[in-house]
Amino acid sequence: MPDGYLEWYVESEFVQSMEDLGLLCLKGDRIKRGWPDHFVFMPGPRTLVIEFKRDGASKRRGEKLQDHYRKRFEDMNYEVFKITGKEEADVLRDRIIEELGES
Repeated sequence: MPDGYLEWYVESEFVQSMEDLGLLCLKGDRIKRGWPDHFVFMPGPRTLVIEFKRDGASKRRGEKLQDHYRKRFEDMNYEVFKITGKEEADVLRDRIIEELGES
């Protein structure tokens, strides 16, 4: 992997940083097969839909269903993110921190 971090590590570090900010996180792929990895509930109300993927990995079984649900959430105007490494997770985290500071 280019950035040297495993998908589960990037995901758990990101979720912990969101919880440290006082945001609520829900593990979506345990609710329903094919759903995004996480939902992050922010003030507003605002919900971010986040899928974590290993950078450069080939598609795995079940990703067609994930793509289907990702499109459905996008069609309902949710903010949907596909994070493929620590750098992307850090950029999104920093953006959220900045937005929370402005509210």
